Formats: sequence, C-alpha cells, structure tokens
Amino acid sequence: MRWLICWVSVCVIVVTRDAIAQATGVAMEGVVFDSLRMQPLAGALVGVVGAGSTTTDARGRFRISDIAAGERTVVVAHALLDTIGISTLVRRVRVNGRTRVTVAIPSFSTLWKLACGEAIPHKDHGFIYGSIRDADGEPVVSARIELSWIQTSVDGKKHIRQQQLRSQTVTDSSGSYGVCGVPASTAIRVQASAGGSTSGEIDIFPSDLRAIRQDLVMGPADTAARGVIVGTLTDPA
Repeated sequence: MRWLICWVSVCVIVVTRDAIAQATGVAMEGVVFDSLRMQPLAGALVGVVGAGSTTTDARGRFRISDIAAGERTVVVAHALLDTIGISTLVRRVRVNGRTRVTVAIPSFSTLWKLACGEAIPHKDHGFIYGSIRDADGEPVVSARIELSWIQTSVDGKKHIRQQQLRSQTVTDSSGSYGVCGVPASTAIRVQASAGGSTSGEIDIFPSDLRAIRQDLVMGPADTAARGVIVGTLTDPA
C-alpha cells in the first residue's frame, strides 16, 4: 500500500504565459485555486524564494514584484493543505518577464484515484489516512487502526434507528494506513493499538474536504493522559 505520504511532488499545477524577456524587476501575478471545493483559495501565503511573499485576496489572487528573471521556486502554504496532509505546495517556475501563475490543489477525484483506485466513490464518502508513530517517533508496523461511527436511518414507520459501524485496517511497513469509503458527513472516532500501546480515541468531525490526514502517536495504555508536543516552524523557503 502506498499512501499519500509522498504526494507533495505531484500536487501542484503551474502554468506560465505572457513571458517577455527582461533582466530584472519581473512581476509575478497569479491565482491559487482550491480544486477540492472548486473555489479560489483566499488567505494563502505565496512566496518566491529569494524574492518576496504575499497573501492571496478573497479571489485567490496574488502579485509579487521585483523578481529576478530565471528559475524561481514558488511556495504556497495554507491551513487547508495541512488538513489534507500536504505541508506546502512547491514548484519551480521559469520567470522571463511578466509571468502569470496558477497553482491548484488537486481535486478530490485525483486524490481518490491515487489513494483508493479507479472506483467512483459515493458523493458522501471520503477517505482518512495517516501514519502511526511510537513515543520515540519510530513507525509502528502492523498496528491495528479502528474507525467507528454512528449511522442514523429512518424506517417506513418514521422510527429513528442508530447503528454503530466499524472499519479496521493495519499499518504497512512504513507505519502508514488508509481507509477508503468512510462517511464524510458523520463524526468518526479513530484509535490505533498494538500490543500494550494505544493512541487513545481521536474524533474527526464532519468536513466537506472528504480527504483527511490523521497521524497518531502511541504510548503505553496505562500512561496518564499527559505528553509533550514538539514541532518545527519553517519560513516559505
């Protein structure tokens, strides 16, 4: 199973046009588009390494001036990308003059095909994926992942019925997992376990994204509910 951990290199579509040769002082204009929700992505941080950065407006538009001509790296960051498991969108662009750039997050159908195959999903279905690590940051192989949710239905007599459904899988050799076909409009509870270790129960709330990354860290099941949060803060480069 090869999940979405290695998608960053295929997640950007960049188109340039109207290039007029200039030595320096080139302006880059463009749009960042959210293909998951089919709308411009407002509030995205767009940077050109070695030049400047800006934030997209309500229509997803941006403009960065005074960029030296040549090969340049465009970086896009947004909270939405983190939710679907992509920290940033990165692409090399040749700047020769006034350059227009369109950066698009992949559509759900594209992500679904990469993760789940060619089968067409139900309009209410999505997928959840991620990686499982132990307290030392090492991948946990063959950890059991259980997803559970409540399905509500109404019968012919207008009686409301609830049924708890479950889906299970195990992590692969890299500690990664993925579950396709989970409901996108229902809260889902996720838990990882292996031997005497567990992640605890994590709730994932309904989302219109339909593609969610949920990484989990496991520790001894009898450990008090306390821990340490660590991370790395990076600039647009």
